[in-house]
Amino acid sequence: MKIIEKIRELTNKDNKTWEQPIARKFFRPMAVEIETGQFLYGLVRAVKPTNAVETGTFEGFSAVNIAQALKDNKKGMLWTIDCQDYGAQKIFDNYKVKAWINPVLGFSPAILKEIVSREDIDFAFLDGEHTGNAVLAELEILHEYFKAGSYITGHDYIRYDEIKQAVDNFVSKHQGEYEKTIITTFAGIFVLRKIH
Repeated sequence: MKIIEKIRELTNKDNKTWEQPIARKFFRPMAVEIETGQFLYGLVRAVKPTNAVETGTFEGFSAVNIAQALKDNKKGMLWTIDCQDYGAQKIFDNYKVKAWINPVLGFSPAILKEIVSREDIDFAFLDGEHTGNAVLAELEILHEYFKAGSYITGHDYIRYDEIKQAVDNFVSKHQGEYEKTIITTFAGIFVLRKIH
């Protein structure tokens, strides 16, 4: 599956270039990179979660990729959380994945806790509020409710030092309970698998 939107080319500090969907309503790039969407699609296809949750819907590019993978797996729903509607519903309709997505307006981590405490979710993609405190709070909520074998992924591990520090502190605090992998895209992806 290849989802194509208007794109821009970005260059990071190491002169690596990446393609990213254009965030049409903002002056700065806010959507995940094209290859991050493809990575999420492949990961969800591979690990076949029961259900998934995402913080930070924005215009819906990552959600479309996750939902398409759930649709192709013939299993699961995606709950996606953001503080306002940035027009993602139109994209969900265009890519015919609306039936696999439950969009929720509100603020994480409170809404995240409400969802994961009542639903059987074992895959998360964190890309909401880009502060260390918010990411750490989301990680702790997922830790409380996720069982062994669940996956927690997130965006901007390389771009934001606060996020890197929060993820590293979380893994250190729960030493031996998670496997951690870092994917070096333009912004960086972290993948945690709960092993205990």
